[in-house]
Amino acid sequence: NVLNDGSGLALYSLDYDASDASGNYDGTASNVTFGVDGQINYGASFNGSSSYITTGVDSSDISMTNTSFSCWVNFTATSGTIMDNGGAASSGRGLILETGSGYIVWQQANGTSGQSTAITSASNSYNDGNWHHVVGTIDGNRVMKLYIDGNVESSTSTANSSATSPLYTLEIGRRAFYNSQYFNGKIDQVRIFDSALDATAVENLYNE
Repeated sequence: NVLNDGSGLALYSLDYDASDASGNYDGTASNVTFGVDGQINYGASFNGSSSYITTGVDSSDISMTNTSFSCWVNFTATSGTIMDNGGAASSGRGLILETGSGYIVWQQANGTSGQSTAITSASNSYNDGNWHHVVGTIDGNRVMKLYIDGNVESSTSTANSSATSPLYTLEIGRRAFYNSQYFNGKIDQVRIFDSALDATAVENLYNE
């Protein structure tokens, strides 16, 4: 409860394993190397081909509104999935935090008509081998915001209202629907919130 407001749902520090600090949402890791240099203490290394964590946060725990994903990432690859509990835009509802061509993508898949809403950091690439803090938020009005290193990188108010709830358990390091698009790099301090964090809260996390 780093923000002291009760909005923290789960924290995966990824120091030594895939446990959740609350003890309610412990995950199961596959081919993940723990104990590597992290941004906060230690972190986890993902190999880009078979590493992932299935968390204990299932589809009933996360809504498509008033939710935030937060983490630190360090990568040099061009693409891969950081966190996901969705699927293809036409076949699964969920929220997806991923990388593409070195930039960060925060996406809502709505599960109907092949539509989705994605906001990106396309003006800036972050696959530079340094640690970057990433937060994706979506609020009750379906306004999505992407924060990187404490600053708003992009936002949109056009998220689709037909997506009512995710379909899949949250996974770290790959796409939950496809069982593919693996992340290649390091991830640390994964936090899930059942609220849309504001700029002050994001800054507090960045300075943690």
